[in-house]
Amino acid sequence: MYGFLDIVLSIVVFLAPQNVTKIQIWPYAADPSERMRELKMTYSKGTNGWCVDYGETNMGPCLIITDGKLMDDHGKVLLNIKDNLKSADGTNYVFKPKEFENPLEFSVRESRDERTIEVREKGKIVRELRVKMGKSNQTGLPFKPVLKEIQPGYDEDLTEATNSIPFAADFVRIFPGAGCFFNYDTSSTGPPSLIMASDLFNRYQLSLRVPVTFDENRRKVKSFGEPVFLLNEISEVKKENWGVSYNVQNQRRFGSNEWRKIVAAQGDFSIVGYRILTNSPVPGFDALRKSSEMRMKKQP
Repeated sequence: MYGFLDIVLSIVVFLAPQNVTKIQIWPYAADPSERMRELKMTYSKGTNGWCVDYGETNMGPCLIITDGKLMDDHGKVLLNIKDNLKSADGTNYVFKPKEFENPLEFSVRESRDERTIEVREKGKIVRELRVKMGKSNQTGLPFKPVLKEIQPGYDEDLTEATNSIPFAADFVRIFPGAGCFFNYDTSSTGPPSLIMASDLFNRYQLSLRVPVTFDENRRKVKSFGEPVFLLNEISEVKKENWGVSYNVQNQRRFGSNEWRKIVAAQGDFSIVGYRILTNSPVPGFDALRKSSEMRMKKQP
C-alpha cells in the first residue's frame, strides 16, 4: 500500500511550510556509490496533490496529504501522519502508526535550503536522505524526461534495453519520440525499471514501466518482467504555473495481454475498449510541451 519512500515523502510534505510547492529528494544521499548519490526524485504540488515532476516516473497516483493524512485518490486514509508523529525540539522525530511493528525514528538537520534526514535504528544512523524545498515552475508532464547522464554509456545502455525488450521496442515503433530512462530507486516502487512515456494527441499521457534485472555493474539489462502501462487523460492545463489536472475516471492501467492487442491494431486503443479523442486537444497542452522542451534544452 505504501513504501518507505512514500512514508518519508508524506512526512516531509506534512512538515514543509505552506508556501513550498516543490520538493526534491535524494534517497541515497550517503551511498558509497557516486552514481547512486546523484539519483533524485522531484515532486511538485498541483491540483491532484504532490505529483512526480517531469524527468521522473509519473506512473502511480500522486501523494495526497489532507489534514495531516496520506490518502488515495478515492479519499481513503492510508496513513495518519499528524496523529502518529511525535517530535522533540523540532529535530528528533518518532513516527509510530498502530499498524507499524517498529517505529520510524529520524532526525532532521538543516543547512541553507537543504535538509538532511537521518534514519536511525536503536540510535544508530542506518540511512540518510537529502531534501530541498522551494517553489516550482515546472510541470508534472513527463514529456521526453530530462536525463542527467550519471555514468558513461547511459544512452547506449538505454538504446540496447529498448531494442532488446519487446514491449519497449513496440512502444518506440508505435509512438516515435517517446522519452525513456532507468529508474534505480527500489524503496517504494519495487525493482529497478525501464520507464517510457509519450504524449498522445495533445490530450493523453501514456507510460510504460518494465521491471528489469541488471548485471553486476548495474549497466546492462539481464532480464525483465511483466510490464505495466498507464494511460492518463489531462483535463486542464493551467498556464500560470504549467500545472495539469487529470480526468481520473478515464485513467486506464493494463498489462501485456491488452498491449499485444493494441500493438496488433497499430496503436488503436479502441481494441481494448478505450476511446481516444484524436481531435480534441486540451487548451494549452501544446504550449506546455514546447515550454518543457525549451527547459530541457537548457539542461546540462
